[in-house]
Amino acid sequence: MLTEGHGVPIGAVIAGAQRHDMKLVRPTIQSIIVERPKPTEEHPQGMCLDKGYDYDEVYAILQEFGFTAHVRPRGEEVKAIKREAGGLRAPVGGGASTFLAQPLSPSARTLLRKSRRTIWRCSILPAA
Repeated sequence: MLTEGHGVPIGAVIAGAQRHDMKLVRPTIQSIIVERPKPTEEHPQGMCLDKGYDYDEVYAILQEFGFTAHVRPRGEEVKAIKREAGGLRAPVGGGASTFLAQPLSPSARTLLRKSRRTIWRCSILPAA
């Protein structure tokens, strides 16, 4: 499935469970149902993919369709998690003083930040 920046699906391909994702890049891009604007120098179109797509074939396909590839290379994600963790740890159990030995993943940190923002926004709303 291919989604736009806000998570709305814009294309999808159905394949067997054992089919490698990188083999589905071309058909997935071709399945986009909305009209894409032409990418320009001022407004490039990025494609963010995980390390499972770190292949020359994928980069060539993305370039063919005018996308700027944003693929985190194999091994970089683990290094980035360690580097970006900054001491954040996932709470466990009932107390805030109990922590896991594993740092929070980047996606978990993002969700935590968003949930804190939502709580803060809700707390400043006037009472009805």
